[in-house]
Amino acid sequence: QFKDKWHFFPFNQGTDSSFSFGMYGVSVAMDQVKVAVTYQEDINAFSIRFYEKDLCSLEEAQSYNAYYIMMEIMLGEGLSYQYIADVERADAPLEDSISLPVLRTYIVDTLKAHDKEVFDNPQQVYTSYRFEPQENEELRFDVVAGSSCFQPLVANYYNGSTELFDQLNRFGAQAVFIAFPFENEKEGDAKKALDFRYELEDRLSEELLSPEGLGLLLGGAVGTGTCYIDLLLFDKPAFMEKIIPFLKDYPQYRFYLSDFRQDCDLHRLFETEDDESED
Repeated sequence: QFKDKWHFFPFNQGTDSSFSFGMYGVSVAMDQVKVAVTYQEDINAFSIRFYEKDLCSLEEAQSYNAYYIMMEIMLGEGLSYQYIADVERADAPLEDSISLPVLRTYIVDTLKAHDKEVFDNPQQVYTSYRFEPQENEELRFDVVAGSSCFQPLVANYYNGSTELFDQLNRFGAQAVFIAFPFENEKEGDAKKALDFRYELEDRLSEELLSPEGLGLLLGGAVGTGTCYIDLLLFDKPAFMEKIIPFLKDYPQYRFYLSDFRQDCDLHRLFETEDDESED
């Protein structure tokens, strides 16, 4: 009964319309919130100062909390996440300011004026990272380089934290990674494995994750002898039914699945005829 009536989005999309917003006992008109904006080209992000009499009369923590909620409503969570570097509350009316509903247009126009591409979906923005391989029994400590559109999850893993992993689980999603060892004895072996990882990532995203709605590709990494593909699964049982026959197209590799956290079991995704003969 909800078909063509309900519409679902991965995050708040933002709006340019002004309206009244009430929180902590005050009601504020969005267009009465003034912001002074500074673009920091070196980090491709913006610093914000905000002022509205009633909003700024609240206790500091309440004032900031209310402003961030208002800003995300107007900008959308994607732009807020990607382009807002820091926010400061002003003590008096601001000069050279704009109203909050205009901020989205201002940010987009400024980025384009500096020949920057505008991303309003965090999944489109990948952060690259490089490590020095370490001796460690845990996976991923052999990683040399990788990229992710969810860098905090990678940081959590290496810090031994499960905070984001647990939060995702509470929302019904599961962060995992596929690992497959590769031979790294001859020159060019690592590049060959990396090229294969990219090919496999494209196929996973285009043939399984997106059309089936099973999850998202978060990124991947290459280590001294293992490649990793990072996924956020929305329906792990359905994914497992699809991934095993999918990976049988590549009998030359052994594929394993792990939760995106330390101290967990590693599961072999399927056995080949060679494995059975070895047993």
